[in-house]
Amino acid sequence: MSPRSGIRRTSERRAPAVSSEHFERPLVPRAGSIAGVTRDIFDRTIQRTLDELPAQFRDRLENVEVIVDGENPDEPDLYGLYEGVPLPERMTGSTDMQGPDRVWVYRRPLVEDFGSDPRKLAHEIRVTLLHELAHYFGIDDARLTELGWG
Repeated sequence: MSPRSGIRRTSERRAPAVSSEHFERPLVPRAGSIAGVTRDIFDRTIQRTLDELPAQFRDRLENVEVIVDGENPDEPDLYGLYEGVPLPERMTGSTDMQGPDRVWVYRRPLVEDFGSDPRKLAHEIRVTLLHELAHYFGIDDARLTELGWG
């Protein structure tokens, strides 16, 4: 069973080669309109965030998919989710093949909460992606909260 960790929606959030794939399932309209927000904001922000990662982190990302989706079906208020085995928990020298780790960024809750301000939306997409990538590197939610990224 893969560990699951996610960043949840809250009004008190603060923010002090990578293989990325951008998929999106159709959004089901809910409270709040997202009509004016394009995938382009998500794609550009995610690509820029990945490109700007320091080399010591970027070079250690292997077999990671970044997926933009409408919302998490089990927890629709999640902004993002990491699914996989964090690097520190992997067995060294193991020849077991495993599927890619996945970082999910959920469009609907981010747009509903921050879509009225494109700069704030881009900032929160970046924070969400970095938060979930931190889980790939073995940083848990408690430590991320201590660092102001919870």
